[in-house]
Amino acid sequence: MSLAKIPAIFLIGLAFNVSLTPPTPAAAKKDRVMGDGPVDMHYAMYLVKKKNRPHTGSMPSSSSPSSLPPTTSLTPKIYLSPTSILGLLSLLLGATIRALAYREMGRHFTFHVALLKDHRLVTTGPYAVVRHPGYTGGALSFLGMLLWYAARGAWMRESGVCGCVWAWPFLVPVGAVLCLPFASMWRRMPREDELLRKEFGREWEEWAANVRWRIVPYVY
Repeated sequence: MSLAKIPAIFLIGLAFNVSLTPPTPAAAKKDRVMGDGPVDMHYAMYLVKKKNRPHTGSMPSSSSPSSLPPTTSLTPKIYLSPTSILGLLSLLLGATIRALAYREMGRHFTFHVALLKDHRLVTTGPYAVVRHPGYTGGALSFLGMLLWYAARGAWMRESGVCGCVWAWPFLVPVGAVLCLPFASMWRRMPREDELLRKEFGREWEEWAANVRWRIVPYVY
């Protein structure tokens, strides 16, 4: 394994933890104003965190199927490629944006869409750039994760597991779960905007007039 990948794996784990760990307790059910759809987005996040743990070790165990290459033959193939570096940078940027959004929103940042007691409209910090910076950071984090796992030099790619028929019943559902957060974000953003517009009225409309973009400035 490339020695450069060891600190990268540590940073990946740290970025995942920041991006996917709720900064506040879950909102009470009475405060939630929108469901999460047929599959809870936060359960998908939990699965992603679980999926990341075995990869940080970078090597299969002795109980791995014999169709996979032995651990020693994989060692020189585990390295940092340009794609994995891009994934790492995307994850770090996403985690940073998420952390800034957590700090700015304080107790109001919950993974469930909720209106809390004495709720206020936050329009400062990253919320002065886009209206949903938490989703910006989340999208960058998940994109980074996909690049990290799919890159040359990643265990998932170099082990040949993706070419094993026995692995597909596991890989296909995991791949579907990894796409759920993107679909959930896309569904939730306009509904959250409408909810806040109804709750805060003119204050929200003035903010939305100044901050026109939902997740990417000058794009969307």
